[in-house]
Amino acid sequence: MEKKQVNEEIKKKRNFSKWLVLIIAIPCIVVAIHFNFYFGLKQEFNASKSVNPKATAYFLHASAITVSWINILHSVVGVSYDNPIMKPILSLRDYYFNLGEEYVNEDNAENVIWWSYNYSRMYGFAIGDDNNVYSIQKLEKKTQKELRTKVYGYIVKLGTYGVKGIHSISNDSLSDMTGLVSGYMLGISEMYKGKTGAEKGINFYLDKEMNKTLKDIYKYYYQASMKSAMPINSKDDLDATLAAGQ
Repeated sequence: MEKKQVNEEIKKKRNFSKWLVLIIAIPCIVVAIHFNFYFGLKQEFNASKSVNPKATAYFLHASAITVSWINILHSVVGVSYDNPIMKPILSLRDYYFNLGEEYVNEDNAENVIWWSYNYSRMYGFAIGDDNNVYSIQKLEKKTQKELRTKVYGYIVKLGTYGVKGIHSISNDSLSDMTGLVSGYMLGISEMYKGKTGAEKGINFYLDKEMNKTLKDIYKYYYQASMKSAMPINSKDDLDATLAAGQ
């Protein structure tokens, strides 16, 4: 009887040890994966040369979460963005991104690049994803308007100041600007009144305020294209010239 009790005690201790190892291992693996992507992104964006080190660090954390968890869960596993599993992950990504925006310089559009990297896919900018409930044209009109207003602000900032400090060959600011503009325009005529698509389109083109906004977007897109075509060390001079002409 005593021998049986001893064996049971040994078995319990072994099971406890296995669970303890598992409990410790999982967080360690998650942290290891996160920082693997963190340092990979840091190298890709040449973030060691950042002029906003604190902001960039937060943006890198947000982006590591996006790449290692959000994109994989959605695109590979098929988990919807509105799935309860995603909620804490999205909230953590948003937390780090918002911290980054608090510390980025006003005359630097670095936050725009990171927003595009973290949110363009989720909002369906230039990405075919029929099952994405967060695609901008599927959002309710009030939420759409708020998002389009935010995107327009990013277009203005990117076209006015450009990105200082960080840069990536695979993530050019002009391609990000193109994505922002296409996302802003995606399904925008559906925001207008009308029984048919044609009627909504007419009301869209008759909107004088929107016409002015579109002209501004073209101007900022042109300025971003000029910056993109220049060597990195020559952009500061162009930024000063363009800012003086605002």
